[in-house]
Amino acid sequence: MVARELLTDSGSIFVQISDENVHRVRVLLDEVFGEKNFVSEIIFKKKSSTTPTDSVNDFILWYCRSREKLKLRQLYVPRRDPGAGSKMTALVNRTGEVRQRSAYADDEIEGLLAAGAEWARVDYPVVSQHPSKTRSEDFWFQGIPRVCGINKQWRFGLEDGMPRLAKAGRLFSGTGRAVGGIMYWADWNYESFSNIWEDIHSENFPIYVVQTSQRAIERCIMMTTDPGDLVLDPTCGSGTTAAVAEQWGRRWITIDTSRVALALARTRLMAARYPYYLLADSPDGREKEQEVSGRIQSLNPSGSDIRQGFVY
Repeated sequence: MVARELLTDSGSIFVQISDENVHRVRVLLDEVFGEKNFVSEIIFKKKSSTTPTDSVNDFILWYCRSREKLKLRQLYVPRRDPGAGSKMTALVNRTGEVRQRSAYADDEIEGLLAAGAEWARVDYPVVSQHPSKTRSEDFWFQGIPRVCGINKQWRFGLEDGMPRLAKAGRLFSGTGRAVGGIMYWADWNYESFSNIWEDIHSENFPIYVVQTSQRAIERCIMMTTDPGDLVLDPTCGSGTTAAVAEQWGRRWITIDTSRVALALARTRLMAARYPYYLLADSPDGREKEQEVSGRIQSLNPSGSDIRQGFVY
């Protein structure tokens, strides 16, 4: 209840718990924060197991102060290899011919890719569920009037959007009078994180009995805060939350009732070394950003605002 009162309107709280009591803690959080302010139940894998009865994961219960004002910063991870469990199951060769992966042997695919073929998704939706009279008319493509379907409309305008896609080679002739969009692997080979984190494991060399993985805490902080925001950890343990917050330019307060925990955290923080970054909103930062990215920076006066981030 104290944590709820301390949260800003856009703030989040993350409570880590094992499978023994996750159901009880969730009921308690529903009571304190309200069911409507439940965001997600994150499952993260801590270890491997050879028996189905051995629990290998913990839960992170994510609640917020106000769902309408929740601050959320979407994080992304590189997609798996195209064609292997992804929606990129087609190959588009240099002449524009589209064929599914299943039509080729593995050695043929290697040769096509070497010759300039690209992985693509050819059923990318170009229609939506909100019908509009001006966007539901037939669209002529490859000499055939294409239909968007009942109670649907084209996602892109018939006068500019759809013709531009056709001219750019981004439309695919489906079965019958259907048409789909073409998205290439190189367009966006990332996907957002789900609530199942299988790439997180326990610390290899923990210094505290219940030390949480640094990667898990880092992900929670990066999803819900900006540089300069304040992070509170009321049960600091070995100080992992404070260390991660310091590394990523967040302000932090950490608390514990144990003198052992405070001594460990203090030693860890005072002995730590952090990479040095330039403020993006500074003359040096803009100069460095232009050097590393090649993008011309603003000539407006800088104000050293930490909330605008850093040059990494």
